[in-house]
Amino acid sequence: MKRFLNVAKILLPFVALISFTGCFQYPEGPVFTVQTRDERITGSWRLTSATDPFGADVSGDASFANVTLTALVSRSGDKSWTVFQNGNLLSLGTFLFASHGDQVIVVYTLLNNVQTYTQEFYDIRKLTDKYFYYVDQNGYTLHYQKY
Repeated sequence: MKRFLNVAKILLPFVALISFTGCFQYPEGPVFTVQTRDERITGSWRLTSATDPFGADVSGDASFANVTLTALVSRSGDKSWTVFQNGNLLSLGTFLFASHGDQVIVVYTLLNNVQTYTQEFYDIRKLTDKYFYYVDQNGYTLHYQKY
């Protein structure tokens, strides 16, 4: 029995470390969470800052003013992605998380007020229950905060 306890003391931290490696998913966090990605992304988000590919703050530009994002996951598993600006519908689609990697894939049926069928890949930098940061296909980094 004593030998079993000694082996358990050695193996338990090793097994725990391997188990938690999947929790370190995004470059800017979270370090550890028990919530699923669906649980963390579900809700309404307010755009708090935006930077262009060169790192310049473009939050004050008209195209980034008063932007909100609503991501919803229904009980049936349907996932909707809706972007509003000044309370008006701007973009509408569905989303899913890439099975391998740090991306959210959005399939738009309405993008910037234009009917379309466009698929966009966004690189997630951070996804917590309060903050959502991603880099869009044009290299813009968008920081959202849940409200």
